[in-house]
Amino acid sequence: MNLVILYGGNSGESKVSFSSAKEIKRNLEQNGHLTVLIDLLRDYSDYKNITSYRQLYQVLGESIPDDVIEYSIEDIGNGVIQLCRLADIVFLSTHGGIGENGQLQAILESEKINFTGNRFLSTAVSMNKDISKRLVNSYGIATPKQFNKCSSIKSDDFPLII
Repeated sequence: MNLVILYGGNSGESKVSFSSAKEIKRNLEQNGHLTVLIDLLRDYSDYKNITSYRQLYQVLGESIPDDVIEYSIEDIGNGVIQLCRLADIVFLSTHGGIGENGQLQAILESEKINFTGNRFLSTAVSMNKDISKRLVNSYGIATPKQFNKCSSIKSDDFPLII
């Protein structure tokens, strides 16, 4: 298969994502797959003339970046989605913000790009602790007490998990 391994994101965990992506690349290639590492937030507009996975692999397939760029934006880098379209499937190894809150999955789904992992709705719900807890509670499953930072805490609310 022709795979894009999408890594990075807007968080301190982007280095973990990069490390995971390199290991994923190594394992997939040992099993005969072609892989390209793409940083979620890097600008790939210089590669806009690439129209096939073969070209993409020739340009980026053997390369492993030396670093992870730290960004303070929540946007996907220019050209990332276009490059992802060239792959049979996008292997997600992203962290932080758009990389794990369902937004990236929603974009990939709307672009009809195959990717690993959960669809956008389950990802978004699971990353929102308040909604997740309410959903679980609606099925009668007991969870620890919680409070929103805006509400006041009373002594009879303890014990609780913060």
